Parts: sequence; structure tokens; C-alpha cells
Amino acid sequence: MIRSRFVSASLALVLTLGHAIPAAARDVYHHVLKSGERPAPGKVLVLKPDIFIYEVTAGGVVEKLAQRTDDAVKRFEASLRKYAEQHAVPIEVVPMPELTAEEKVAVAEFVAQYTAVSAAARATLSGGKEWSHKVEKFDYSVGFGLEFLKARSGAEVVLVSAGSAMKESTGRSAMNLAGAIAVALISGGTYIPVRSDEQADIAMALVDIQTGDILWTKTEFVMPKVLDSDDANYNFVSGAIKDYFDGLKKK
Repeated sequence: MIRSRFVSASLALVLTLGHAIPAAARDVYHHVLKSGERPAPGKVLVLKPDIFIYEVTAGGVVEKLAQRTDDAVKRFEASLRKYAEQHAVPIEVVPMPELTAEEKVAVAEFVAQYTAVSAAARATLSGGKEWSHKVEKFDYSVGFGLEFLKARSGAEVVLVSAGSAMKESTGRSAMNLAGAIAVALISGGTYIPVRSDEQADIAMALVDIQTGDILWTKTEFVMPKVLDSDDANYNFVSGAIKDYFDGLKKK
């Protein structure tokens, strides 16, 4: 399936690029929004987040945690809606209309395409001087819109979220701790920081529902608890949305 290819490619980029590109954590705005050529969108439709949670075992085997992934998706959606309902922000979260099976596939492919494009954009924005023009005139696009959703929901943009988290199993944590203690003993008791294989990243974006243009995007490298804890997830989401509005004020 198209979606599977996009997800596989994006996850590979996420896991290989990882913490090597922290500069991309800043908010990035499409040049039409940055210059004021286009007003900030008001009506937002929240799409189901493309979130994956994995566990690494003591033997180094990576396994997808299906139930925790489903829980993370629900938590993320709840946080987004809670913020919009509780804060006086110039956005309206419109309800998702009923979708046909074919339309659900189209939306899933749209989100998966964003996941892949956002990973590529992240690499470009951290690519040094030769890519500086892309930072100043960001113009990335998903490549297609969701006209049928615009017509039926009245939304101007969709809020897309994508990401992955790697968590240690109990055995993996114990193995890393035992390794740190062994190294400390061999070195004469010198303190050795305990290794952690846990990491996560989340990308959020407002995407034009008609054209697919990425109007705003933000990537954060976080601890996996952001996807496992209601409070941590809400704090992350509210911080990202606040940064979005603060950035618009500076344009």
C-alpha cells in the first residue's frame, strides 16, 4: 500500500536522523503565512495522529506496541481538542464528518505523505548554508489536498501530527544498568551515566486542506512519556500551539 511505503520511509528517516538535527525543532512557517500574504487560518480539522510506539528488548529486537500506540493516538487527539476548548485562541476545531472507506484511505495517505515530507524537510532545514533559501522561503507541500473534507467540514486547514517513540523493556533497562555498574567497577568506581535507549520525536503541522501546502510545522525531540502520560502530552501540545501563535505575532 502507498501508506505503508510512506510510513516505512519516514520512520527510517526519523530513527536515522534522530537527535542529530536539533535545529529543526524550531517553528517553521510557509512564506505566504510568514509574509502576511495569507491570513492565519481559523477553522481547523484535526486528523488522526500518525503515532507509533516501539519497545526495544534486552536482545535489541524492536517490536511495535499496538495497544500503547492506539492509546497514544487517543491521548494526542484529546489534548488537541482540550486546548482549543479551554483557551481563547482564534481557531475553531470543526468536527470530522463521516467518511467512506475510500475517503478514510485518502486521509491516511495524506497523513502518511506529511510524515515523509516533514522528515525530508527536517533534513533540508538543517542542511547548512546551501539550503538557507529554504529556511527563508519555506514552501513544502504534501502534494495534494483533501477537497472533499473542505467542502463538507468548512475547515481551512488540517492539524496533522506524526511521530514515533522507542521505549526500553524492563530487561533492556536492567541490562543497561548492569553494564554501567560493571564499567564503574572496572574503572575503580568512577561514575558512569546509565545508558538509555529511550527516545521520541513528534512533528505537528497545519496543512492547507485544499492545496496541501504546509503552512506551519514544528518538530520536537521529547521523552517517550509525552505519548504515555495525559499531563505530559497536554503540556507538549499546549506548548506547541502557544509557540505557533507567538511566532505569528512576530511576523
